Amino acid sequence: MIKRLILVVWTALYLSLSAQGQVNKGLQPGSGPTPVPGKRIALVIGNAKYQHGTPLKNPVNDAELMEQTLRELNFEVIIRKNAKQKEMESAMEEFTTKIYKGNYELAMFYYSGHGLEVNGSNYLLPVEANPVWQTDVKYCCVDAMKVLDGMNAAGAVTKLMVLDACRDNPLPRSWTRSTDIGLAALPAPKGSLVGYATAPKSKAWDGNGSNSPYTSALARYLKEPGLDILQIFTKTSAATQDAAEQMGMEQVPYLSSSLRGQLVLVPVQGPRELVVPAPDPDVPEVGGHAPLVGKMILIKGGTFAMGCTGEQEGCESDEKPVHRVTLGDYYLGETEVTQAQWRAVMGNNPSYNTGCDQCPVEGVNWNDIQDFLRRLNERSGSLKYRLPTEAEWEYAARGGKESRGYRYPGSNNMGEVGWYGSNSGSNTHPVKGKHPNELGLYDMSGNVWEWCSDWYGDYSSTAQMNPLGAASGSDRVVRGGSWYDYPPLCRVSNRADDTPDNRVNRLGFRLARTF
Repeated sequence: MIKRLILVVWTALYLSLSAQGQVNKGLQPGSGPTPVPGKRIALVIGNAKYQHGTPLKNPVNDAELMEQTLRELNFEVIIRKNAKQKEMESAMEEFTTKIYKGNYELAMFYYSGHGLEVNGSNYLLPVEANPVWQTDVKYCCVDAMKVLDGMNAAGAVTKLMVLDACRDNPLPRSWTRSTDIGLAALPAPKGSLVGYATAPKSKAWDGNGSNSPYTSALARYLKEPGLDILQIFTKTSAATQDAAEQMGMEQVPYLSSSLRGQLVLVPVQGPRELVVPAPDPDVPEVGGHAPLVGKMILIKGGTFAMGCTGEQEGCESDEKPVHRVTLGDYYLGETEVTQAQWRAVMGNNPSYNTGCDQCPVEGVNWNDIQDFLRRLNERSGSLKYRLPTEAEWEYAARGGKESRGYRYPGSNNMGEVGWYGSNSGSNTHPVKGKHPNELGLYDMSGNVWEWCSDWYGDYSSTAQMNPLGAASGSDRVVRGGSWYDYPPLCRVSNRADDTPDNRVNRLGFRLARTF
């Protein structure tokens, strides 16, 4: 089975070419005419019939699928199949020239075929490529950065670059066996997104069908109405992981982003299907500051089976026994408490990932939160805020009365609803960057662990009403997993605990309130 990599680079700024010289007949970055909003162009190349390397199965199919998809999205498309070096370079020059002369706002380059990383540079292999020595690669292959440099120099406002390049040893040369697996990571400068079909230096798979799993998913989600570019790659990542698991393999896409704003390729026609409950109208504000608590979602009470039901894989012993719990109505924060909200109440920001007001506050322990609640409630009149109980947290994460039985809050694909170890880039992200669950709650899993009010203790098999947890203990309950963790720790029933005085960059919280 062929192993492959797909690398995606999305950038909304012009890269400096001063260290690399001018490209394409003296073009300077941003030197073209003023781009026309919405005007799109793409270059698509698929190489499969290699004369001196391992032939591939799907690149031409992938290129054709991407061509069809992009044409449906109003891209002008240049396509080359089984191209030699001169044909690739000629197509790239045509592509760059069209961008420069045609006032294109959005430019995309897609390549499927063999690729090599040599001394930190990524090379795309033409079908006749035959580098006898490692030093030959830069002369008979195409440097991937040349394409990105060309798009930047030609003046496209936004650029998308997709490299679906083989991860296996593509050439029968002894020196290729000593090179790193896969391609090197291209930089993600300010205002850009870099996504990989799998983690750097890991293997991606070609799949059993006529297209690679990642390209199949990408083509599908590029056309889904209402998705911005980050959501497109998040859903693509989740679908790729599922496809790999079905083949008995592991493939976890990786994402690094510094994008600002949103880009929606296909606008929504008419209202969305998801109806989010109306927020609590009694949100206190102070002067011109951000709301102190944000939106509070009404959670209608009910009875549910708390704990790991056996329908989920990876049940831990402390998630048993499953027991019936009945809850009354309560309010729960739409999002985790943000850095801006913490600062508005406390006058400081304890977070490790600073400079992100809409990221969840972290680096706060359970005792710190009690001080926050005291100060907040002093300014909130008759409204009294608190931490949710563990039972309230799990009931809401499961979707309450609207529950569809998902493994994670709102989906069976963790990547759709939360930031975790394989898609977070080792950091927190602004709240509401993923899909909400059935109740309109965001980030119930991932981003940061959320403190609950309960002492951590064993479950009882007895049915309970509005339980408050263990009567005493040494640790408090935390729920939901974080940007650092793997999916099993982010399940709706998974439990964890920590000492009330512990402060780490994976611990945050969400507000609750009774009527």
